[in-house]
Amino acid sequence: MPRPASIAIIGGGPCGLPFARLLETVGIEYVVFERDASSDPTPLFQGGTLDLHRDTAQEALRRAGLADEFEKLARRDGSRILIQDFQGNHRHILGEGNDAPEIDRFQLRQLLLNSLPAHRVRWGKALRYSLDPRAPGVVLLGDAAHLSTPNGAGVNMAMYDALVLFERVTAEVQKIQDGEYDEAGDAAALERAVGAYETDMRPRARKNILKAIGMEDMMYSKDGLRQMVAMVKPPAGA
Repeated sequence: MPRPASIAIIGGGPCGLPFARLLETVGIEYVVFERDASSDPTPLFQGGTLDLHRDTAQEALRRAGLADEFEKLARRDGSRILIQDFQGNHRHILGEGNDAPEIDRFQLRQLLLNSLPAHRVRWGKALRYSLDPRAPGVVLLGDAAHLSTPNGAGVNMAMYDALVLFERVTAEVQKIQDGEYDEAGDAAALERAVGAYETDMRPRARKNILKAIGMEDMMYSKDGLRQMVAMVKPPAGA
């Protein structure tokens, strides 16, 4: 019986790899194309630390069966910010009770790569293409779909995009009855999944972009310092 082509995932980052892992858990065929030559970090590797939020990025990892592995690496004390004066006197703590532990970007990538069969990732594939993002069978996730200035939500948006698209794809797969492969029917099902994902994604993306613009306006305004101080200033009597 003819089999459908694999899903091609372009980019092995914090959006593509979670999507790949989610597909792996239900046996849907896929291939990841990544321009890096290997998983080894290079001087150009974008390092740094990421805070993963409970209801978005962490939820994607839970659904991918990676919550326990994440907890081994997560720095749960990293979400707390201690504010002191120039003499080191304690003023205030921000982020108490905030479920957004930190993890190094490289650690997150390795966690996800370790959950995938090696043959699923094609390294050194800098694909050069020009596609209409709404051409049949094409969908954008993460920064490719809703680029914004950094505001602490980018990786969480990307990983949640992966989860939502996965849910919409699997919902369509469950509707397909056993029998001969129907290329036209499968293509239509994929388009329905993409449409449902985009309906969910667009308002979330707009909200995040507006938040990023607001942060930009605050930081680059003439009284940006005053606004920043007011944002972190302890409540009266605290």
